[in-house]
Amino acid sequence: MKLKICSLIIALTSISAFAQVGVGTTAPRGALDIQSNNGGLITPQIALTSVTDNTTVRNLQTNGVPVDGTIIWNTATAGTAPNNVTPGYYYWQTNKWIKLGTQLTKDVKTQASASSLSGITANSGVCGTLNPVATYSTPFSIDSDTRVVDIPVSGITGTICNVTINVNINKAGWGSEIDLYLISPTNKTIELCTDNGTSGSANLNFNITFSDAGTSNITTWTNANSVTGIYKPEGSLTVDGYTPTITTMAGFNGDSPNGTWKLIVRDDLGGNALNFVSTTLNIATILPASNYKLIAQKSINSLANKNIIATSAYSVKTPSDLIQTIVTRSTTNIATTSSTSIPTQTTIVSVATQNKITGDTWVNTYNQAVDESLNNNTTYYYQLWVLGAPATTTTTTEQYNFIVRTDDKPTN
Repeated sequence: MKLKICSLIIALTSISAFAQVGVGTTAPRGALDIQSNNGGLITPQIALTSVTDNTTVRNLQTNGVPVDGTIIWNTATAGTAPNNVTPGYYYWQTNKWIKLGTQLTKDVKTQASASSLSGITANSGVCGTLNPVATYSTPFSIDSDTRVVDIPVSGITGTICNVTINVNINKAGWGSEIDLYLISPTNKTIELCTDNGTSGSANLNFNITFSDAGTSNITTWTNANSVTGIYKPEGSLTVDGYTPTITTMAGFNGDSPNGTWKLIVRDDLGGNALNFVSTTLNIATILPASNYKLIAQKSINSLANKNIIATSAYSVKTPSDLIQTIVTRSTTNIATTSSTSIPTQTTIVSVATQNKITGDTWVNTYNQAVDESLNNNTTYYYQLWVLGAPATTTTTTEQYNFIVRTDDKPTN
């Protein structure tokens, strides 16, 4: 008996000294190293009452809630959804039990649902990159006068989906005298800025890009200081020499960009000259759906207890415009019917977009989607489409990976 007690004391002292435990080995490679040819690891088997059960399993040092990372095998089917539990491995995190294997699937679904599907339908286009289409940079000065700046645009395909305009002006104070309007070739008129800022004697620089994406309206400029940055246009329908017909830049959407645009520049009070520097008009147009290219198609059979997960990674070198990849689903073999446009019988499940980058650069997109409630024992086809890639590509300018697989549905 004394020999056994001495051996136990020596063993415990060794564990404490080296902080390593080996089971089935005398040379543990970590804090705990278990080796066996025919046996497994059995964790505590405990019956939880729900995922929020914080009393059945305790922190044995403090008798409080479990430590994050505590793992058990739950033996019970208990609780009410969404806090119910079923048999399986669970780990404690913050304030609840999470079933192993469930969180990954839920995270994947969250990524897929976050994909921007807004405004994208089969056989429709997508808004391309916003590009400068015309610049007028001939300086002029006016005092209590109006100048119409013609901005001719030609040779652009598609219809407008985004418009911005930059206006750069220097003035000897009195920013409140600056009035600006933009008129499209179809005579749509928007009030960019009238009677904002305030009076003052200091020279000011007015260098503004008017865009619906601005965080503030230009009417928030209420001082005599210089003003720069991106602002929403004033957008009122008040008639002040010109009659506005739209209130946002989006009012130009759907029209042809080609023709002569007009920037109205007015100094509405004498005594402090307005010195015009330059203006640049930027336009993006809808790229037609016929520009999509079918990259790959995969077929898979759905099962009642399985989710279908589709993932893609796409890279192209030095694209000429915006790159967009779309994953679609259908019950027919699209590869045999269409390869240049997205057919109406498909369902779009994921969209990823990346603007072009200047220089000799690779541009990448990533798509991911989870389908949960498809018909059982049915063959589905998943397609990967790309918009904006060169018509002819090689492995040195285009790379992609497209995987469609099944995964167990989460039990809670």
